[in-house]
Amino acid sequence: MTANPRARYLAETVATASPARLVCMLYDRLVLDIVNGRDALLGGDKMLADKHLRHAQDIVFELRGSLRTDQWEGGPRLASIYCWLLKELVQA
Repeated sequence: MTANPRARYLAETVATASPARLVCMLYDRLVLDIVNGRDALLGGDKMLADKHLRHAQDIVFELRGSLRTDQWEGGPRLASIYCWLLKELVQA
């Protein structure tokens, strides 16, 4: 059992979330990582920016890996957005 109550709460929230809610949570964290990465870059902290932007890349890889492009007509377009976003994150 985790000693940190906040960590335990977050773990239980993720463990009990529906698949749709998990995707929303990933998007929320992706936006937070991108904003924090941008702010770190603007502040000159390249190490912190790298940390946030790499985590954002991990999230996009996870989203892209779980995308079933053959299940709906928008799937291939969303996949191309994920590919574009990955390129932008790497360039940042």
